[in-house]
Amino acid sequence: MQLVWAIRHVRRRSHLGWFVSLVTLCACLVFRIYIQRYGDFLGSCAFIPAVMTAALFGGAAEAVSVFFVSAFILFFFYVPPYLTFQINRPTDTVGLFLFLLVGSVSIYLITSLNRAIDISDKLASDRLAIESRTAVLFAELQHRVANNLSFLVSVLNRQIERNVSGPVALQSIKDRLIALGRSHRRLYDPAKVDKPIGPYFGELCSEQIAVSGLPVTHAVACDQIVLELDQVVSVALIVSELVNNSLKHAFKDRSHGHIEIGFHQSSELSEYVLTVSDNGCGFNVSSDSVGLGKMIIRGLAAQLKAQVSYENNNGTTVTVRIPKRELAARPI
Repeated sequence: MQLVWAIRHVRRRSHLGWFVSLVTLCACLVFRIYIQRYGDFLGSCAFIPAVMTAALFGGAAEAVSVFFVSAFILFFFYVPPYLTFQINRPTDTVGLFLFLLVGSVSIYLITSLNRAIDISDKLASDRLAIESRTAVLFAELQHRVANNLSFLVSVLNRQIERNVSGPVALQSIKDRLIALGRSHRRLYDPAKVDKPIGPYFGELCSEQIAVSGLPVTHAVACDQIVLELDQVVSVALIVSELVNNSLKHAFKDRSHGHIEIGFHQSSELSEYVLTVSDNGCGFNVSSDSVGLGKMIIRGLAAQLKAQVSYENNNGTTVTVRIPKRELAARPI
C-alpha cells in the first residue's frame, strides 16, 4: 500500500514523474557504460527498467519519451558500426526487436494498470463520499422527523384547545402527515438532493389538486434554486399548506380556479422569495388571523427565519422571504 501511495503521489505531480524518469534513464545509461567493460552480454536489457519506471511513476508521455531515447542510444552507440544507424549483425537486429517488443508491452501493461488503479481509487473515494452524504441525510432526516412530529403535536393541541371535533382534527393531522412524508421522501432521495426544488413544487401541487378533485389548474415559475437540506422540508410544507388552504377555501362555489407558485432570488441576491397565489375569493383578515393554517405557516417560517406577508387582491397572494445562507455553510 505504501508503494501504491508513493506511485500515486509522484504521478499527481508531473514534474516529479519526469524527474524520476530522467534519473532512472541516466542511472541505466551509467550502468550500461559500466557493464560494457565486462562484455556485451547485457545488450538492450539495461534500459528496460528505465522504460518500466517511467511508465509506473510518470505516465504514458514519460514512458514513450524514455522508450524512444533509449532506442536511439542503443541503436546509435551500442550497435556496430557505432555512431551510425546501420546494422551488420543479426544478433543486434534481434536484440533491438526484443527491446522494442518488451518496451512496448511494458508501457501498455503498466499504463493500463495505472488506469485501473486510478479508477479503483476514484470508486473508493466516491463510495466514501456517498457514505458520508448518506450519514448526513440520515441525521438530517432524524432531526427533521423529530422537529416536525413535535410540530404536529402542537397542531393537535391547538385543535383540542379550539374544541375541534375528533374526525376533523384527525383529518387535519392526516393531511399534514401526508405532506410531511412526501417532503421527507424527497429529502432522503440522494438523486434529488442537489436538484432545483422548482419541479418538486409542480409535482406537489399536481398531487394535491388531483386528490381534491377540483377543476383547478396551476403554474410554477422558479429559478434554478437548490436549498439546504434543513430548508427543504420546511419550504415544501409551507407550499403544501398554502396550496391546501387555497383548495379548501379559495374556490368554493366556483367552476374553476388557478394557483401559481413562484420561487426566485431577490434582486439583491440576499434572500429567496416564495409566492403562492390563487384567483379565488380572497380571505377575511380578521377571521383568519388566528386560523390553524396561518399558525402552521408562521411556525414553519420561523424555522427558516423567514418573513410572511399576505395580500388580498383578486385572490390571495402569500409571500415568504427566506434569508439566503452562505455557500460555506452548505453540508457536503
